[in-house]
Amino acid sequence: MSDNQFLPDRNRSVAHQLSAEEAARIQAQFFAQVYGWMAAGLALTGGVALFAAGTPAVLEFIFGTRFVFIGLIIAELVLVGFLSARIFQWSRGRHRPPSLATRCSTA
Repeated sequence: MSDNQFLPDRNRSVAHQLSAEEAARIQAQFFAQVYGWMAAGLALTGGVALFAAGTPAVLEFIFGTRFVFIGLIIAELVLVGFLSARIFQWSRGRHRPPSLATRCSTA
């Protein structure tokens, strides 16, 4: 049985209807997970920004030459493109997402 309750269960009958309460519970749990991931991403971004802004050596490295600055922007865009293209191909059973994306859900 899959760990992901939002994927269809092959053992469950196709004609199974969710009650309004069960649908609302599943939807609320899904949005809690989505907002949990968003909060974790914002916290990570804030932590990295705080570290970078407070370290003169990092500031000098990033803004010291245009090559590094533009290179980091291009690397960011490539990473976003890669993740956007691969997100629907990843599943829990076959592949693991990057190690930073470990399970961070509310119980």
